[in-house]
Amino acid sequence: MHSAGLIPLVFGDVVLDQAIGGTVFSTDAMLAELAKYFYLQGKFKVRLINVGNYAGVYDQEGQVVSNITQANYSQIKPFLGKSTSVDVTGGMAKKVEEFLAISSLGIDCWIIDGNIPGNLASSVLGTPTLGTLIRAF
Repeated sequence: MHSAGLIPLVFGDVVLDQAIGGTVFSTDAMLAELAKYFYLQGKFKVRLINVGNYAGVYDQEGQVVSNITQANYSQIKPFLGKSTSVDVTGGMAKKVEEFLAISSLGIDCWIIDGNIPGNLASSVLGTPTLGTLIRAF
């Protein structure tokens, strides 16, 4: 994909599972698995970017948290609520947990607002206009 200049765009879906029959394979879990796969190949600079209709992770005052790490996660965790729309995958809390886990490999994970013109492009380059960066340290 990289040599062809492609960037994977994914979304969750229902998948069949031998143990439980069927389950939701969330976008966040899929992103984490793809990021880990490409990272472990050692050929790629991997940056995980989740684009949504929210500006990032919000604190108790409704302000965007610019950075989440293992060190400050316990302070932010109580404010991670359920999704305001239909979401069967765990909402923002599960998203942040998935991204903290994958960030332990050294992969930067961004949660950004896709409604801001140019935000995705600037995120691909490493400097989003608005969003939350999740990294291990």
